Amino acid sequence: MGGHGVHLIGAACGSRSVASEAFGLVRRADRQPRGGHVAAALLEKGSSGGLAVTLEYNPADSPLWRRCLLGAALAVLVAPVGIQRLAETVGSRAEWAGVVAVVGDLWYDVPKQTLRVMGDLLEATQASLLVVAVDRRDPIELLSATAATVVVESVDVDVEADFVDATRRASEAL
Repeated sequence: MGGHGVHLIGAACGSRSVASEAFGLVRRADRQPRGGHVAAALLEKGSSGGLAVTLEYNPADSPLWRRCLLGAALAVLVAPVGIQRLAETVGSRAEWAGVVAVVGDLWYDVPKQTLRVMGDLLEATQASLLVVAVDRRDPIELLSATAATVVVESVDVDVEADFVDATRRASEAL
C-alpha cells in the first residue's frame, strides 16, 4: 500500500441550483472509468444557520476507508456534520479507530490555515460543496469552472494503510 494523492476541494456555490449543477457534474464525471475515488457532499444552511448535507455521493461499493474519507474531511472542517455522516457509515469500534486515523491524517497533513479557510468557505454561503478525490484531479477542474470560489488542498498520505492498521490493532485489542 502506497500513499494516495488526496484532494480536498471546497466550493462556495452561492445558490442551491449552482451547487446542484456542480454536484451533478462531479457525480457524472466519476461514473466514467478513471480509477481513483470521488465523494461529494452538498451542504446547505438550514433555517437556524447550521449546515446539513442535503445530497451525498459516496459509492457504496468502495472500500470502507474510502467511504470514510468524506465524513473524515467533514469532521475536520465542520465537526457536527462530519460526525453525523460517519455515524451513518461506521459500525464497529475497530472501524471507528480507522476513522480516527484518517481524521488524524487530514488534521496533521493539511495546513491549519487551509482547514480554516475551507471550513469558513463551506459555512459562508447558502450552498457549498465538499469533494474528496483520491488519485484523481478532474473534480478540481470541474468545480473551478462552475463554483464562485474554490479552495483546494492536495496531500500525499497513506490513508488506506493507516485505516487498515488502526482497525487491525483495535480488533486485536477487543
